[in-house]
This record gives sequence, structure tokens and C-alpha cells, in this order.
Amino acid sequence: MEVLNRILSRFTGGWRGRASALAPTVARLTPASGPRPLNPVAQAFLGGEVPKVKGEALDEDEACLIRERWKDQGAYAVSNTGKLRMTRKHFWWRQRVEALLVLPPKTVKDKVEAWRRWLGEYEAHAQGRLLKYAELPKDPGPIPSELALQLFQSEPLGEPPLIAFRFIFSYQVTLPDGSQVTFRDDPVQLDDKYLVQESGVIKTGLPICGRADVDELFDSAGITDATERKVMKKVAEGLGGFETINTCDPGCVCAGFVPLISGESGEGSLAQLLRSMKAANPSEFDVCFRSLGLDVDKQALRVVQPDSGKLLRGREAVCAIVEDKRLAALFYNAGKKSRAYQVAQLRLARELYYLAPQDFTLKALVGSGDKAVWVTFSGKYGDVLRSEAGKAALMDRAVQRGVGNARQTFKEACLTVIQEKGLSSVEALARYEVLITPVLQSPGKDRLRVLEDKDLSQPAAMP
Repeated sequence: MEVLNRILSRFTGGWRGRASALAPTVARLTPASGPRPLNPVAQAFLGGEVPKVKGEALDEDEACLIRERWKDQGAYAVSNTGKLRMTRKHFWWRQRVEALLVLPPKTVKDKVEAWRRWLGEYEAHAQGRLLKYAELPKDPGPIPSELALQLFQSEPLGEPPLIAFRFIFSYQVTLPDGSQVTFRDDPVQLDDKYLVQESGVIKTGLPICGRADVDELFDSAGITDATERKVMKKVAEGLGGFETINTCDPGCVCAGFVPLISGESGEGSLAQLLRSMKAANPSEFDVCFRSLGLDVDKQALRVVQPDSGKLLRGREAVCAIVEDKRLAALFYNAGKKSRAYQVAQLRLARELYYLAPQDFTLKALVGSGDKAVWVTFSGKYGDVLRSEAGKAALMDRAVQRGVGNARQTFKEACLTVIQEKGLSSVEALARYEVLITPVLQSPGKDRLRVLEDKDLSQPAAMP
């Protein structure tokens, strides 16, 4: 034990004392141009502290610095615009009431006008109370009991939601570098049922196909194939830009020119995007995100709440980005300024959504009766979808409806053609691309209409 103590003493107090004595000599030998950084072992040997190296994810010390940075250099102003917006809950309740009033049961047709009058007075009174009119519109009282009991799609209409209208707020964010971003929490039409966060915001920016440097960015992303570039640009026409940030979806954050989503747990493709940028260009990632309180670990998003300095991860981090527009502004600002963030988006968009070079396999029962046999069809999506229109239809559906939906829709369309035409090979299936591509087009009047687009090569005529 005594020997062990002597050894420990040698590597602690004894050597630390000698290191302190050597410090003046080391100082005299330091070049006039400035001290060279010492490695951590030498630093410890001389009695100083080991320099702190940034870890995998944000820690408490960094969180304190970030809170002070926002406090001293940033600004955040939330203001009431004085304008009203119908709450989403009231809007959807109102839609059901309106549908009933348009086609009422015969037994209540004589009451429709009175009910419509009650609805108008109810909403006018609710708005007047919020706006604090000196003379409030008439209060019609509670919903007529018979109206509340009316069935719509087998369910009674029930009472209207407690809050019918709310104020619209404006959020002015000044980042520590002086950049400014403004949001309003009334970004979309109420009838968009997919965007349901009341305090959510959307800001889209310039579509990538309108950028003068888009081809340079494709080069930097390693996307050199002309067809891939053309299809990605075409799909991006109806989307936002690299700056896009959307916090209106239920329980998640969406960023990028194609939807890269946090998911409720913060483990979605948005985390994948940030990890990719962080690995490729850690210094630019630090400037755009980490030094301002937004980071990612091996699994999920991490944030620092700017006011409290509290470290949040996963689900709590996602909620913080939705609620605090300073964190949402980091995505928009990076999309405008960071080439590394833009290139990371292009790479991940190709990896996730451009399915043409990816493999598929499906089994189909070919023939009839005793002669029917199972045939396996395997290849790449692009082996069947040979035209630019077909490839664009598949990518657009993957973006709009999800990759799983795009794969399944492709397989179902192929199975239908295989069984109707009695096909037995991928080569034969490709000759009927003209029947498959229309099925792949995403539904909706604002979606990409590839078969009407003269800029895209079209499927060959059916044999």
C-alpha cells in the first residue's frame, strides 16, 4: 500500500508541483507570435485545466452560454395583431352544422332558418366579446337543444367548442447575428385539416427551381445525373425553398424544400438531416444551430429553451420548437444562408424520396385455373418507370403521401396490369408504364400533373 501511495503521489501532487515550477521556463520559450495550443495531456501536466471539447450533444455549460447569448444579443417580440381567426375546433364543428343545414332531415326543415340565425348571432357575439365592443352584439344564448341532438355522420352535433375565435399573433425574432425573421400564426386556410397547431407557423422561401445557383448546389450534393436533377426540380416546383419551416402539423416540425419531419419524438428525418449536416460541416452546423440552442444526438433532436436555458430532448424539444419561434427561426435562417444545410437537404431528399434507383419486389399470380403460377417480379422502380413523367409521379407521391404509400401504390398498379395482361417479366411490364403512371399521380388539384407536363418525357404508347 505504501508503494502504491508513493506512485499516486508521483503522478499527482509531486509532478503538479514540478509543473508549476517549470511554467516560467515554458513561458520564456513561447514564440512572440503567441502561445501554441497545448494538447490536453501537456496542459494537465503543467497544472492547467484540460480544454473543454464539445461532446456529442449540448450540455449544461453550453446551455448557460446559449441562454446568455440570446439574452444579450437576440430579441423576441410577440404582439397581438388585433385581428381574429376562427379556432380550428370551432371551424370543424361549424362545418358539420352547415352540412346539416344545407340538407336537413324533413322533420326539422322548418327550423333551419332559426338555427342559421342563432349560429350567426352566436359567432358575432363571440367576436364582439374578444374585441371588447362597447355595445356587444346580441347574445343568442346556448345552442338550441334540438340542434345539438341532430345527427351528422351518425354522431350528434353537440355543443360548440368553448372558444370560437382567437387573436392572431405576430412574432418578431432577432437572432444574435442580427438576422430578423417574422412569423404570424395564421398561415393556412382553415379547411386544411392536416395543419392543426393553433400557434404553429409556416414560412416557405424561394422554391429551389427559382434559384440561380441550384445547379451548383446539385454539384456539391453529388447529384450529377440529368434525369435525377430534372425530376427533383419538377417535384420541387410546387413546394417551398430550403428555408421552409412548418410547425403547424400535429405534434411535429417540418423543414426543408421537401418535408423532412421531426416526428412527435424528434427522431424523424429532420434529425437525420441535421446529423448529416453536422457530420459534413460541423463548424457551419455550430454557427447555424448548436451555438444558438438546437442540436441533434444519435437518436433525436435536442434544444436549449432560450429564456430558461433548460435542456430538452425528443418530444419536449419538438414542442419547444413549435412554441418558441426563436428556435423555428433557426431553420429559416439556415435555409437562407447555409450552403451546408442546403446541400444536406438535396442529398437526403434524393435518398428518401427519389425512388427510381431503389429496388422493388412483388409476387403475382399469372395465368388462370390450373395453369396459374406465382411469378416474382424484381428490379428497380426505374426499370418500369422509364419516362421522366413516371419517375416524377413516383417521387411526388412519396413526398406528398409518404414513401410507404408510394411503394404500395406502385405495386398495386403493377399487379393490376400484370394480371390483366398476363405478363411474366419486368421488361414486359415496362411496356405498360402508360397505365401505371396515372395511378401514381398524387391526388389533389394543386398536385403535380406529370402527364400534362410538356417539359417531361412521357411513357411510351401501349403496345
